[in-house]
Amino acid sequence: MEALFIVSIFGAFCFLLGWHAREYHATRVISRAMEEFTEDTIAEFKAMVITIKVEEDSNGDLFVYRKDDGSYLAHGKTKKQLEDILNEKFPGKLFNATGEDMEKLKSK
Repeated sequence: MEALFIVSIFGAFCFLLGWHAREYHATRVISRAMEEFTEDTIAEFKAMVITIKVEEDSNGDLFVYRKDDGSYLAHGKTKKQLEDILNEKFPGKLFNATGEDMEKLKSK
């Protein structure tokens, strides 16, 4: 009976030691990953993204403008047309629109 108690205590100790080692390792891995995610990486990603504003005229045409300065980017009747034009004019760029603007595009 005493041996069972000692084995149980030893097992619990090993379990807790293993748990602590796993947590320590996970923390170190995440810290290293965060160090690699530098300001340069963030700047590169921001350079890839264009924030857009979508407007619809009375004829149902969609016009896309750069949200920062209001400059014209593209226009078309459907979401697919806009995607094709924007991808052709700005290869490798990502486009960010508000939920309201996305609703305008969904209906097309």
